[in-house]
Amino acid sequence: MTCCSRNCNCRRQTPVRNTNDNFIFSAVEVAQTELQTVETGNPVLFNNTVANTGVSFTYENGNEFVNIIASGVYKISFVGSITTTESSKVQLALASNDTAQLVSTITQNISTGEFENVKTEIILKVISPPNRISVLNTGNSSFNIQNAMLSIVRIGDF
Repeated sequence: MTCCSRNCNCRRQTPVRNTNDNFIFSAVEVAQTELQTVETGNPVLFNNTVANTGVSFTYENGNEFVNIIASGVYKISFVGSITTTESSKVQLALASNDTAQLVSTITQNISTGEFENVKTEIILKVISPPNRISVLNTGNSSFNIQNAMLSIVRIGDF
């Protein structure tokens, strides 16, 4: 079966993954809208559950992490607005079980008093839950952050 009317002999694509009847899509979003200071080596704190639509996660307001409690494949995203009291290079990364995931590292030069929006995301395969997800300051200087949001979506089984 061709996929279009262009007569180019292309084929309709099939899904990479077929979900079984037991697969449950789920998502959680946690946020911190207030300005907070994050010291070197420390995580970003979250104080608000924006949404929690499934049974794949545990989270308590005021924590710096979300626990993934079901095996699967997850898309993990983080956004936030960062500023510093003096010009510096800021670095942060998503962390799995308190280990920074290097592919998610953000490095940003920030001028005094200016806000920079940052974003990072990864796909993570969780085989042996629970898996603790957080956002760590992996740089050499502290920074201030607000409007921070961590989003985790279960996108597949394996």
